[in-house]
Amino acid sequence: MKRLFILLIFFSTTVFAQESKRTFNVSGFDKLDMGSAFVITVTQASDYKVDVAGREQDLKDLVVKVSNGKLTIGYPNNWGGWKNRKEVYITITMPKLVEVDFSGASKSKVSGFTSESFDINVSGASQATFAIDAKNLSLDCSGASGVTITGDGQKLNADVSGASSINAYDFKVSTANIDASGASGAKVYVTSKIVADASGASNVRYKGGATNVVTNTSGAGSVKSAN
Repeated sequence: MKRLFILLIFFSTTVFAQESKRTFNVSGFDKLDMGSAFVITVTQASDYKVDVAGREQDLKDLVVKVSNGKLTIGYPNNWGGWKNRKEVYITITMPKLVEVDFSGASKSKVSGFTSESFDINVSGASQATFAIDAKNLSLDCSGASGVTITGDGQKLNADVSGASSINAYDFKVSTANIDASGASGAKVYVTSKIVADASGASNVRYKGGATNVVTNTSGAGSVKSAN
């Protein structure tokens, strides 16, 4: 029993020792591209800061670079990169954000940004939450992913596919164009005009009292008011 207790202490100490933190000195970006077992938190601030925390061997393999205004974080795309990755926690502050691409079973939370236009691409069984204001929001959600959006806007263009879902009941817009396919679901809040296409057991539900409703459904797809 004593030997087992000592082994447990040694194992716990070893695991704890593998945890590490790093700060990357990068700046000059307003777009994000990252995908893997990342837990991502992005908030608006006057300065740039990128902190990561996780298992040491994962942090050593991280590739962090800025190119053409885009911050990319990931692992090398080679055979040496095929490892049993653990979650890495990424915390980012930045002045302005206009585009994100999150994939690879990532979990993300983005808040505090206001922009004229904003592009969101979430894929690969990822989950993302956004609290933003954007006049024109473009959203692509695929591969069994989920996106929740709160805030204010004017126009929403959304493509949701591959058993994915978006919940934008708390993101109010005047016009929306929604394409849902592959057993996906979309919930939107539209006050004026909605154009919705639902196919393959997908559904679109809308609130907000839109008076101009254009729908196209096929298979078991449906478009209905949720008011």
